[in-house]
Amino acid sequence: MYNHYYPNMVALNQKPLVQNSMPYRIDPMIMEHCMNKISRVRLLNGDTFRYFATVLSGNSVAGYKEDPFTKFWNFYAMDLNEIASVSC
Repeated sequence: MYNHYYPNMVALNQKPLVQNSMPYRIDPMIMEHCMNKISRVRLLNGDTFRYFATVLSGNSVAGYKEDPFTKFWNFYAMDLNEIASVSC
C-alpha cells in the first residue's frame, strides 16, 4: 500500500451524516452515486472506515481509505462484493 496525505483533497473533520443516510446493499449504481464524496463503508468482515471513491470499474472500486490513527489517506481498492453497506 502507498501512504499518501492529501490535505487539500478533503477536510479531515468533514464526516458524512451516517445517522441520516440509508445503508445500501452495494451494486454499481449505488457506488456511482458515492463517487468523489466522503462515504462511510462497512465491509462484510465488519471493518468500518471513511472512504473517498475515485474510480469505479466493473465490479470493483478504487479510492482512498482514511487511517483513523494517522489521518492519512491510503490508496485502497476493493471488490463490490466485499462491501456490506455504504452511506454517502
